[in-house]
Amino acid sequence: MSEFNEHKAHFGPISKDVMDYVTNEVLLRSRYLFTQTSARIQFAYCTHFNQRHKPEIPLKHNSKAVCPKCNSTCTVKKSHVGRKYMVDKAYVVYYQKSILDPTIMTAMGLYVQRDYRGDFKKVETLYRPSCSYVFQMGRSSMFYTGYYNQKNWYENKNITSEYSLYKNGTPCYYSRESIRKAIEGTPFQYSTWDEYDEQDMTKFFGLYSKYPCIEYLTKMGYKYFVHAKLYGAKTYGAIKWSGKSVEQILKLNKQDLREIRQHDDIDALTLRLYQITRKDNNRPSLKEIKSFVKRAGDCFEELKPMLKFQNFRRCVAYMDKQIKKNPRSFRRSTDVLTMWKDYISDCKNLGLDLKRSNIVFPSNLHKAHQDTIKQVEIKVSIEAERKIKERSEILEKLKFSYNGFIVRAAKSAKEIIDEGKALSHCVGNYASDHADGKTNILMIRKVADPETPFYTMEVKDGRVVQTYGYDNFLPTGDVLELIDRFKLEKLAKARKRTPQNRAKETEAAV
Repeated sequence: MSEFNEHKAHFGPISKDVMDYVTNEVLLRSRYLFTQTSARIQFAYCTHFNQRHKPEIPLKHNSKAVCPKCNSTCTVKKSHVGRKYMVDKAYVVYYQKSILDPTIMTAMGLYVQRDYRGDFKKVETLYRPSCSYVFQMGRSSMFYTGYYNQKNWYENKNITSEYSLYKNGTPCYYSRESIRKAIEGTPFQYSTWDEYDEQDMTKFFGLYSKYPCIEYLTKMGYKYFVHAKLYGAKTYGAIKWSGKSVEQILKLNKQDLREIRQHDDIDALTLRLYQITRKDNNRPSLKEIKSFVKRAGDCFEELKPMLKFQNFRRCVAYMDKQIKKNPRSFRRSTDVLTMWKDYISDCKNLGLDLKRSNIVFPSNLHKAHQDTIKQVEIKVSIEAERKIKERSEILEKLKFSYNGFIVRAAKSAKEIIDEGKALSHCVGNYASDHADGKTNILMIRKVADPETPFYTMEVKDGRVVQTYGYDNFLPTGDVLELIDRFKLEKLAKARKRTPQNRAKETEAAV
């Protein structure tokens, strides 16, 4: 409670500025002329001016008209027509200076409402506080109310926006002009906030209070990293967020900084690889790294294990060599990396000496992998067998038929192992992970020949990781079309999240 009292002390009552913003901008359209006719004379009551007048010309229901008393453009409503659902509402975030310290900025999140379901002459704007923020460098705080009353307030450990709670049609607003006034004379005036328009900006200011390096990143043209930090996108560890200087933040020396500033299109992965290669004897140029990233795409997680054994330039040369040597199995660098990872796993299981370069980087990766597959003895316990059978029932929801093909989950450990033997690939190594739910092994079969292995697919974290046919042959034609349709019909739908209902509960409490 003491933390909340300390937090609350920065706020005064709802100010006239807030009310003016809500009245004249947020709920500007919530102005009505309710008409009544008596003795063939029409009268109109303005809900903004709260007075009745006699229109010069008859007003029509749902038309627009100007109130002669306040000059407001209003919507005309017949007073005797039902108003069961006539409620205007919004969520508003407004920024102000702390009443305790003008160098501290605050923000209040308010649910506002005008309810016309009752007596339209007694309608008043309801202001229900939903959350509050105190922004100060190094120790910003956020509290939010309970669903059904304003007496209970709870601390949110992270500064977040409540916009996502109002996805049920409640419009959301925040006043950038209020930021402009509240931010003056505070450390946040240097945050480059005017370069961003992120929801209600609360998360941005919360992030800046922890990481003032946002100012440097924005001014240097690296806004991507700020967006990534806000929304959980990949940064590949390229930024030292606690850094005090440009060199520390970008993990580069002055010479590297001069080089990188000559390029205005450096993406996050290129920057990270440039950092990693700093100590390489034959360090690649930025142009080389950019070319690789453009060609290979997002393969950082797959590439990291290989970089433990060899420098970047030699790893890239090895991948290019394997693609050229065996185009049937390798189309992209990620295909090589995926097989190499499985191959190294086999080598570890077999106890091979990974200090020997010819073992870690075999001249013919595909052939070497086939050899290790034959040598690895897969032992599946009774418990794992039981788990796989149970998972086949759980994964029944992924069963899919299309264009003469069927996709289904593996039914047993034996089936996974037999699949690997029949197609001469390493799926048997994945039996244990499939049993434990770490990944999902699906079989692609022809409807006309459902018992004969055709292609094997691995699905993990809602995406297709890899698909191989006989001898690690990559899918083509109809099989590629099947995979695309499977992603659309099964995986894309499964990733959809159910919206939160907190906004509905808030309105229910009003």
